Amino acid sequence: MGSASSMKSIPLMYVKLLLTTGVIFGLIMGLFFGLTLRSAALGAALGLASGSAFGLVMSVTLGTVNVLAHRSTGGRGGLSPVQRAVVSLPGELKEEAARVRQAMAALGGRDLVEQLDGQGMRIAVRTRRTWRSWGESVTADLHPDAKGSTLSLVSRPILRSTVVDYGQGRRNVRRVLSAVGITEDGRG
Repeated sequence: MGSASSMKSIPLMYVKLLLTTGVIFGLIMGLFFGLTLRSAALGAALGLASGSAFGLVMSVTLGTVNVLAHRSTGGRGGLSPVQRAVVSLPGELKEEAARVRQAMAALGGRDLVEQLDGQGMRIAVRTRRTWRSWGESVTADLHPDAKGSTLSLVSRPILRSTVVDYGQGRRNVRRVLSAVGITEDGRG
């Protein structure tokens, strides 16, 4: 079973899906019915009805597939398409940066590296499109700390209006952490 915050986000996700799919479809169908039937009132009523029905079907279908996909990734991180993890790595910054860069390159896409504050390092990759996502921006910020290095990892959809990603962001985070030998809870 998911965490309490993840369980609270399930109804919100269904409502977002209902509104985003239903409103757009309803407006298109309302315009279509209004023009073909030459009645704005009838077009608006039919558009509202068809948008509500379409939104409900799409919300239940896409929402349930999204919940099941997220559960298959271990259920951590909630249902948000934006996924984050902060973990400690045992090695020095340069060696850990090399491991993280290799793990990020395995996700596909471009590898960008830039220095931060003269101490830290940022590695960013844009993944390719899949059936789950239009592509993801995965960013790793590494900073030295007393125990070695701290890795802050964020995976977010390139398309900002993404409501569901079917667990793709969580998969990206898990793949990078696994490649550097760390679990999501920070254990190596």
